[in-house]
Amino acid sequence: MNTPLERALQILEDDNSVLWDADLKEHAPEGDDKDQDAVKYADAVPTFHGLSANGDVTGHLVDGNYCSKDDYDKLVADGAPLKGSIVLCRYGGIVRGLKIKGGQENGAIGTLIYSDPRDDGTVTVDEGFAPYPDGPARNPTSVQRGSVQFLSIYPGDPTTPGYPSYENTTRTEGTNIPSIPSLPVSWENAKQLLQVLQDGSPLQGKRVRLFNSVDTRVIPIWNVVGVIPGYIKNEVVVAGNHRDAWVLGAVDPSSGTVSIHEVIRGFGHLMKKGWKPLRTIVIASWDAEEYGLIGSTEWGEDFADWIDQHVVAYFNLDSSVGGSKFGTSGSPLLAHFIRDTAQDIPHPTDANRTLWDARNDEAADNLGVSPLGSGSDYTVFLQRSGVPSTNEGFSPASHDPVYHYHSVYDSETWQEKYGDPGFSRHIAVAQHLGIQIMRMANAPVLPFNTTYYTVQLEGYLDTEFSNMPPFHAPDSNTADGEVHRPTTPDFERHKRWRKALFRAIHRVRVVNDKLRSFEPGFISEGGIKDREWFKHLGVAPGKWLGYGATTLPGLTEAIVFDQDKDAANHEAQRLVDLLDNMAAKLKA
Repeated sequence: MNTPLERALQILEDDNSVLWDADLKEHAPEGDDKDQDAVKYADAVPTFHGLSANGDVTGHLVDGNYCSKDDYDKLVADGAPLKGSIVLCRYGGIVRGLKIKGGQENGAIGTLIYSDPRDDGTVTVDEGFAPYPDGPARNPTSVQRGSVQFLSIYPGDPTTPGYPSYENTTRTEGTNIPSIPSLPVSWENAKQLLQVLQDGSPLQGKRVRLFNSVDTRVIPIWNVVGVIPGYIKNEVVVAGNHRDAWVLGAVDPSSGTVSIHEVIRGFGHLMKKGWKPLRTIVIASWDAEEYGLIGSTEWGEDFADWIDQHVVAYFNLDSSVGGSKFGTSGSPLLAHFIRDTAQDIPHPTDANRTLWDARNDEAADNLGVSPLGSGSDYTVFLQRSGVPSTNEGFSPASHDPVYHYHSVYDSETWQEKYGDPGFSRHIAVAQHLGIQIMRMANAPVLPFNTTYYTVQLEGYLDTEFSNMPPFHAPDSNTADGEVHRPTTPDFERHKRWRKALFRAIHRVRVVNDKLRSFEPGFISEGGIKDREWFKHLGVAPGKWLGYGATTLPGLTEAIVFDQDKDAANHEAQRLVDLLDNMAAKLKA
């Protein structure tokens, strides 16, 4: 990982004299009625990009819009002078690292990324709202820090792809990090830079200097893992949340940390009363998520065999509350489970509705549960090991106060005043997470809906490749468990009951074995072309999205990006082979 040393952003005169030197700090207004934590910690974590490249470059500025693949393709088609340029990008649309990747692949020498109030919905200064901390609009000095790892290539330690990172591990040159320097900038600084691109401006056409110096080294991190032993030792339910933050992190990740701590506290009360789950529960606090899911990824790579053999589901919680709109994502196996449990939790602000009613109505499928791409700690579980996984939380709606993502203004003061006054949404997420873990841990038969999964697979094909016949996988209800036999006097006295019970347990184990085999059935050891770390052929982070999901990624990318008929046929055959193998296991 790296830490910042020096940074500079300047607009230069033709003789290299400095016309403008950017103030790269966040400046929180002082006063008793302001945000005292933001004032105190304004420069505690300098504004920089994690895993960014060293460099001191000077060049002409190019407006890249969101710097998506489509944006770069348009710039190339229009003959924009990308070679030798510094590209100015807006945050949004795709993960920040891929904005830089697109620039360097088109000859750019540096990238600047800023937060644009046009992406803040209706709560803006132009609409009459005061900027934070005096009001709910964006503070113009706020800066979104963050990792610039190419997340859709592979997550984790860039120097140990596919294997765990120990202090003395043999390391490689990371291929999922930029080779050109970058900096995050505020809207206040972006307005000055945009003058370079504005006709008639005194700064029009001036060159820009970007200087980024970072110290890259091996840094120790700590994952903290707790266990609640169950009666079944070899079936494990895992829940996790990362605890590292870019600055104060009241939303990301501390809102999630608070919610999962409440779940742990509830389990503690139950254990004091003698409760013990049917399945073992593991709860993890991941480190270094913000640099590229490093803590969870390295743990997952280190204990891959154990995960494959024992973990039945993974529940992720990143930011539990950053706005008013509830959203869930997960494996189609768990979609109905997610919905049913959310319908049993009261709405945080309306006693006449449920938590499910607060969801994002623009979710990716007709049930309301989106597929998982990447961007948080479920990635290694789902995308590499094939463990059914979930993620959830409240995110900002277009009418909500602006959430200052990865900024010093992501503070307790903002959370208490604008994010979740009274913390009712934090409570709702804790209740939902807790009931999901308990029901998954205690259900004799794993609550996986394989029929819905097959319907979703057909939907993926119908939506994206209407000219192809849909694949069909057989319906199934299906799990495992080394059950520790009770030895109470009742079992000794009623031997017929005991034999009947053991026969039932055996049948449940057979069913659960088959259920557990369903999601891993999409795992291909060959992985996805050009990013083989990702092994799930049903869903993966989009190649040029990063966070967003692409369904049937190998097939999709062969058609959309490669436009290669032979490659598409090869990927289709890989899917057929996986589905045939899955069907054989289910029928066995």
